[in-house]
Amino acid sequence: MKYTIALVDVDDTLLDFGKSERAALQTALTAFGVPFDNSVAALYHNINDALWKRLEQGELTRAQLWEMRFKELFHALKRPVPDGVNDRYMASLAEQAFPMEGAQQMLEQASKRVQLYIVSNGVGAVQRRRLKTTGLDVYFKDAFLSQELGVQKPSAAFFDKVFDAIGPVDRSRVILLGDSLTSDMKGARNAGVAACWFCPDESRPDVPGAYDIRISRLGQFIDVLEGRL
Repeated sequence: MKYTIALVDVDDTLLDFGKSERAALQTALTAFGVPFDNSVAALYHNINDALWKRLEQGELTRAQLWEMRFKELFHALKRPVPDGVNDRYMASLAEQAFPMEGAQQMLEQASKRVQLYIVSNGVGAVQRRRLKTTGLDVYFKDAFLSQELGVQKPSAAFFDKVFDAIGPVDRSRVILLGDSLTSDMKGARNAGVAACWFCPDESRPDVPGAYDIRISRLGQFIDVLEGRL
């Protein structure tokens, strides 16, 4: 077996974050009497996604992101920002967990072949709650969350802290599975480990050099671990 350790992302790799985000946003906005529809969901998603990319680049703090995303959303909606809207959203988000197709089966098989660890930029308490709700947490030896480590993927410092916690590691035998080119694949490159890009959309063009292996179904990760891909 080439690999002994697999680092695994959470959102849009193991759990469908789009579904969770939409459900949590609808709950939060409805609680404050704000109409919710597809256009509002799309607007929030675009705002939030852009701010997360800035967080990954070290341009924002997590507290600034939490404040700015709803400030920008309500500004676009021409409404005042309700007190506590982000807290309401985060509380609801922790309750929303929708496993990606094949996630449980993949983890069950992978856990018999390699040591599994979570690596996520998500909020610690939220991610741990969502993984526990789905039962996926049982397959992992530990979870490393950027909020708790104080550094974000894709920085090398994030992975240095991960490997310091795991113990002596041969990084040539480590692989990272994730959906994001900016945080996961770039993070794998910065960490000096193999990069497996999970991209269910087979129509997306290849990005040469950004990753080592590309898969469209989670079950294919077992083939990767066994050297068949």
